Amino acid sequence: MFAAYTETGAGLSVRTAGMSHALAMIRRSRPASAPYLTGGGWVLLPWETPPEELRARLRESYDLVLRDWPTATSHKAAPDDAP
Repeated sequence: MFAAYTETGAGLSVRTAGMSHALAMIRRSRPASAPYLTGGGWVLLPWETPPEELRARLRESYDLVLRDWPTATSHKAAPDDAP
């Protein structure tokens, strides 16, 4: 899983490269700690985040999942196929 949200949630949760990366993002910009996705470096991006930043964070998260998924190397999506 590379992203998650709930109907009543405050934003979009995305995976980062790790806990230290997530904490660095939280310190320098908008993201907050994802309340229900602990460990693994998840952050919560508020819905007010500019669309281009949301898109970039989603892409980064998606790429991390593909990188870490053993069978993903044989089935990589084209850049236009990903979120």
